[in-house]
Amino acid sequence: MGNRMLDVASLEPLVDQRDVILVTGKGGTGKSTLVAALAALAVRRRGAAVAVEFSAYRRLPDLIAADSGVRVVKIDLDTAVEPALRRLVNIPMLAQAVLRNRVLRQFIRTSPAMREMIVLDELRVLVDESTARRVPVIVDLPATGHALSFLDTPRAVQRMFRIGPIAHAAERVQRLLLDGKRCEMVTITLPEELPVNETLELLRKARQMGIAARMVVVNQVPAMLLHASDRPLLEILQRESEEAMARLALAAQGQLDGLDHARKQIDRLRGLESASVVEFPARPQTRAPENGRSGRAVAPAAGNAAQLATLIADAPLVVCVGPGGVGKTTLSALLALRQAAAGRRALVLTIDPARRLADALGLVELTNDPMELTGFRKMHPAGTLSALMLDPTATFDHMIALLVPDPARREALLSNRVYQHISRSLSGTLEYMAVERVHELFRTGRFDRVVLDTPPTGNAVDFLEAPDRVATFFSDKITRWFMPPPAVSSWTSRLWSRAGAAATSLIARVAGPSFVDETVGFFAAFSDLLGHFRARGEEVGRLLRDPRTVFLVVCAPDPARIVEAQVISEHLADEGCVPRAFIVNRVEEAFLPGPGEIERAVERAAALLGGQEEREQTRAFMDRLEKLRRQQESAAALHAEVVEAVREFAAPRPVFTVPRVPVGETPRDSLLAMYLGLFAKDE
Repeated sequence: MGNRMLDVASLEPLVDQRDVILVTGKGGTGKSTLVAALAALAVRRRGAAVAVEFSAYRRLPDLIAADSGVRVVKIDLDTAVEPALRRLVNIPMLAQAVLRNRVLRQFIRTSPAMREMIVLDELRVLVDESTARRVPVIVDLPATGHALSFLDTPRAVQRMFRIGPIAHAAERVQRLLLDGKRCEMVTITLPEELPVNETLELLRKARQMGIAARMVVVNQVPAMLLHASDRPLLEILQRESEEAMARLALAAQGQLDGLDHARKQIDRLRGLESASVVEFPARPQTRAPENGRSGRAVAPAAGNAAQLATLIADAPLVVCVGPGGVGKTTLSALLALRQAAAGRRALVLTIDPARRLADALGLVELTNDPMELTGFRKMHPAGTLSALMLDPTATFDHMIALLVPDPARREALLSNRVYQHISRSLSGTLEYMAVERVHELFRTGRFDRVVLDTPPTGNAVDFLEAPDRVATFFSDKITRWFMPPPAVSSWTSRLWSRAGAAATSLIARVAGPSFVDETVGFFAAFSDLLGHFRARGEEVGRLLRDPRTVFLVVCAPDPARIVEAQVISEHLADEGCVPRAFIVNRVEEAFLPGPGEIERAVERAAALLGGQEEREQTRAFMDRLEKLRRQQESAAALHAEVVEAVREFAAPRPVFTVPRVPVGETPRDSLLAMYLGLFAKDE
């Protein structure tokens, strides 16, 4: 969708009445563009607006002009921690003491839910200040899989911290989020099965949490270029024409099928009670002719399927990263399928909280235990294909079970309040447990090859940093402040004890004394296991940076997505995980009929149908088909240019392309079509 703004005039009542609008949706649905469009609408309606983003990759400055009247704010821990601590402690000298102490800063960055809570409290202050000036705040939330866990942080913090400044801040944020007159969530989706499934699940959970979520925006609703009455002509063209014309007829059939599919998905959303559905039409990707020429598309050079198969053949771990909405989950599944087809015991594992892997594989659900799939057996007679969706709590509990053989002590540890909160809400637990799960799967030797499907870019960065963050949380630099002094101590241990008492006193001013007491109890109870936690965190980091691990960057042929893919590629390199290849998904291929071929083919089709009336109908049909042909030509030309741009910055690493699969296919058929598009020349 690029930088084109959405026509959001139908959302005027929302902008007029709310202090804060939270926008979320599956990656690639136009979430950031909707935020920018709502902010522009707010400027027209109310004179000003604030647009907020949390992502490590900044999109809003590219979508909102500096002179638009919209104030763009990025909130992250680095910018929020100092003002938040000054508010929470409310004693300048104490706040400064916390900020100066490197260990305490590390504790704040890694302790359970503290990071998210500080960011949310900074957002709450921004909303309150803006409300006083009658300026609405439009928030670009994480993608659906992470948005609700992010918004549930205040509830988790109140359960964990109970009293103290952090608990009070959580209560204030929670009041704002649950005030339906001030705050509302808008979900944006595409009229496709997987995004709509995810949207329905998001709305259900948001309402359970008490968050107002009454508005759904359906983006990229296809226009009706062709009519249902055109199907007989299209079938004849597909059957009787040369290859290029037959493929154009097939694309036209797919356009009609896609329209039917889109209406069914929108009807599913309109069937919800208390939900308002707004539709935004699709805008075809276009490429301006150069020097007045029409610019026939040149198809990008076909990727070497054998090269990709060889690249992943000996990789025990393949990690797919990239922007949201580019098909990472489906590609991860088909890469695991390719491993199984090579006779390997392959597993695809998703760490995204959304259930899109199960949908992509046509399954009702996946669990934390590997499930062997039989639906593709004919494609991998000598290998096996399994899948699982990470449950971080179950994985953490399993790790404790492995480390603590005594049942009574194990039960006591699992019931520890701080452990329960850490296993559910420690920043980075989801990502850390993902690789811990991979480590455990390799340790048992059950699988030869694992393909890891990561969340969108911002959370993928968290995934890379999580092992070091968890190792830091359990390091001696932090734990020694919370350990009780030994019965017989040296002068150095007594010095550390006094320093630790001062440090914990400062933390108690922020997190509350009950949290400090329970944390001291947690570290004492788990003292003999902390080394195992640290060691596993370090081992996870080594696994990610192992030369045999293959990182693949997945993107779509959209200039904005390409820039984001380049950013994540550079971040991977900074973390010592240089991507080995790039995959551009959903590429429109050039298969254009030659001059006059449409007219001749339509004339033949009309003659086969017979009758003067049919001939007259074909003239209008030919005009519509020509319009579709021009759209396809323009999209193919643009995609070829984008793929070439990827090759330029990726060189000398290979770039592979996967052709676009027509909308309307079942998830399983889409996966098979993508598999053939990527590996057909190798089969």
